[in-house]
Amino acid sequence: MDLKSKRLRPVVEDRISALPDALLSHILSFLETQYAARTIILSTRWKNIWASVTSLNFLNMNPHNDIGFNRFVNSVLLLRNSVDIPKFRLKCCYVDENRADIHTWIRTAIRRNVVELDLSISNFSSTRRFGLSKCLFTCKTLVVLKLNVTCVTFIPKSGCFPSLKFLNFTARLLNCDSIENLFSHCPVLEHLIISLSVFNPRKDLHISAPKLKSLKICLSRGVFNIFIKSPKLENLDLSEVISSTLRQTLSNCRLDNPKFLVKANIDLKGHDSEMPAFVDRGNVLLAEISGVKHLSLSAPCLEACELPAFDNLNKLKLYDWELLAVFLKASPNLEDLVLDIGTKSDEECIEHQWNPPEFVPKCLLSHLKTIFIREFKGQQVEMEAAQYLLKNGRALKKMTICTEKDLHYIKENKLLEEFLMFQETCKVEFIKM
Repeated sequence: MDLKSKRLRPVVEDRISALPDALLSHILSFLETQYAARTIILSTRWKNIWASVTSLNFLNMNPHNDIGFNRFVNSVLLLRNSVDIPKFRLKCCYVDENRADIHTWIRTAIRRNVVELDLSISNFSSTRRFGLSKCLFTCKTLVVLKLNVTCVTFIPKSGCFPSLKFLNFTARLLNCDSIENLFSHCPVLEHLIISLSVFNPRKDLHISAPKLKSLKICLSRGVFNIFIKSPKLENLDLSEVISSTLRQTLSNCRLDNPKFLVKANIDLKGHDSEMPAFVDRGNVLLAEISGVKHLSLSAPCLEACELPAFDNLNKLKLYDWELLAVFLKASPNLEDLVLDIGTKSDEECIEHQWNPPEFVPKCLLSHLKTIFIREFKGQQVEMEAAQYLLKNGRALKKMTICTEKDLHYIKENKLLEEFLMFQETCKVEFIKM
């Protein structure tokens, strides 16, 4: 390339170097620490930026790399000896229960005033248990804790987590007494996520947190009697999704005082309503959440249960056609309806028939204003249900129908004409996914 050609080449602007140090440090905080640390070879400026990163993220998925990984973590913590560590994430797989270095790292983060701590520790053997550092439970600066371990064994009976407001807990072995101590001794805990995947005989799990506002429970194995005593609870998310090959009844969920509950999200995929005690437990669950204003429900199995009155409900999201008619009758003040039936196969849509209520529900006559239908395929059950809603929705202002990109046999204009025959005051809108 001659000199003239070189002069004609456009100058590429280095936009990254033009960013302020604080912003570059913030960007590095999202990277794994081993990659963020490599930026020191770029220039002296990057060495200073790396030294100011407030989030450390260590990941070791290779059990044969322990020596190199340990040296790296120790060197980083030593290099940043006088710098606070607001966020500390450590994920180690196939850990022996006698790993003293991990306890040392956790204690170091605590001494450096850690605010958000994310620990994911898995063992070589599912029967071995990695005990948590005792100083973790009394850390005064910790606000957010994400804990993914085989099992928690030691929990102090008092003085736990004086500042902790958010806890995300995942376990594969269960010591219910320890877990209950963990939940009940967090005086300011507001948000709790519990994920349990355990094979076990029936267990009683008590959740007691005086200031808890939001609770999410994810179960994939085992059956529990869950007792929730949280007088300020506003949001409940219960997911018990099991494999179609795993036959088990529904866990029993009881709320001590559900009158302040505003939102509920219930997901019960894979359950069989013919399992023993299922209907009784389903009836109890529906009664516990019947006072909510917002409800998201994916549980066709609940069709076999007796639906109570949902007098306060004004926003409803359903994933199953089977429950639409009964919820229309049970929700006299419903204003917003979302039908997300995209998870249904064509065969399931064909098998199911639309059975309208015997009388037009009150919500259709005076309250229901908006309807959103996702992944509309044009199956007969969808057409009949949508036409019924349009025909009888006296207060309906807008129906939005989200269709597949390639409809094949569905002609939107023709559908629109058919729908407008039933309702002239409601705006019907088709949108593409």
